[in-house]
Amino acid sequence: MPHASFSVLSSIAAGRRLGASLLFAALALVAFVMPGAGARFQLDRASVAAGEWWRHLTCHFTHWSGEHLFWDVLMFLLLAIWCETRSRAQMLACVLGSAVLISAGVWVALPSLETYRGLSGIDSALFVLLVIDLLRAASGRRETSVVSILLVCLAAFCAKVVYEIACGQTLIVDPSASYMIPVPLAHLIGGGVGALVAAIACCTTPVPFQISDELHVRTQKKWQEPLIAPPEKGS
Repeated sequence: MPHASFSVLSSIAAGRRLGASLLFAALALVAFVMPGAGARFQLDRASVAAGEWWRHLTCHFTHWSGEHLFWDVLMFLLLAIWCETRSRAQMLACVLGSAVLISAGVWVALPSLETYRGLSGIDSALFVLLVIDLLRAASGRRETSVVSILLVCLAAFCAKVVYEIACGQTLIVDPSASYMIPVPLAHLIGGGVGALVAAIACCTTPVPFQISDELHVRTQKKWQEPLIAPPEKGS
């Protein structure tokens, strides 16, 4: 985990590999400040039925309130930048795949929901992708404490989704304050997409086995020891 954090900070300082993350966040900010953009780009059943299919993608960059925008974009930037510094291809696959599948899931499973906005589903996908990716790396380095922390993070995400589905409430944004309807299904689908992208990455880019630093030092010392003991000198 410290190695991963240092890599992210180094990339941010150098301004490398952050273009896609910043672009997506900028789209959400522009959609919020531009008059009428929210209604124009949100997922609206009547408009989609009339042929405006692109709303399935653009709806994720629209938001109901400043609080809704703040938390969604903040989490998106943190997660997307971290994912992009590790693999831009995986980050883009996660964002685009979750955008399509979340919209499709909402459209099919929630026919009574007339409109949908928000990045939280994509945030969920990026979170799961990042945690599993870090889990793979930590397992390869035999960092058991880091593995334990990451497993707790995954369990906490699952508990959060179960709570939201059971109670019909979100844990961070107050839906009553922004007149929004919580959609826990988006978080569930997003998490599934993140896990799928991570699983594909596991199959296509296996993490090489790495021994721990302590074991590496012990091994070096052992190989440096003489194979044959020198003969004892007579008295």
